[in-house]
Amino acid sequence: MSGYTPMLQQYLEIKAEHPHSILFFRLGDFYEMFFEDAKLASRILEITLTAREGGAAGKVPMCGIPYHAADSYVAKLLAAGHTVSICEQTEDPSTARGLVKREVVRTYPRDTWRLPRRYLKLHRCLASCGRELRLSRSGVHHRLD
Repeated sequence: MSGYTPMLQQYLEIKAEHPHSILFFRLGDFYEMFFEDAKLASRILEITLTAREGGAAGKVPMCGIPYHAADSYVAKLLAAGHTVSICEQTEDPSTARGLVKREVVRTYPRDTWRLPRRYLKLHRCLASCGRELRLSRSGVHHRLD
């Protein structure tokens, strides 16, 4: 992983923990996807594939979506048979020293798309209560420590 910027190193470390998910990586007001996730997601979501300077490694493929529109994009990826993990900034960027801490806070298994969209929103709301939520028939799982 050397040769990448610190932010991309952080992305790759988190992605290594969720290799079978398309990782929505929060950067400000956007969820960004990089490398193979970006290529795949841009094709399925019909969004622009671009590139970001990656450090000594050169430019890396990238695409992104506004965070407030994530539900519809997640639903499209789930319907296409993919698992999606949501990686949030877990500290305030204005007070962070160095790189902002991030961690995966939600994972939607590929079968989740069968749930009505309102359940995806309910899942997100209940998750903010700080409890673990499981809907065993759907495979939805969320954990907050």
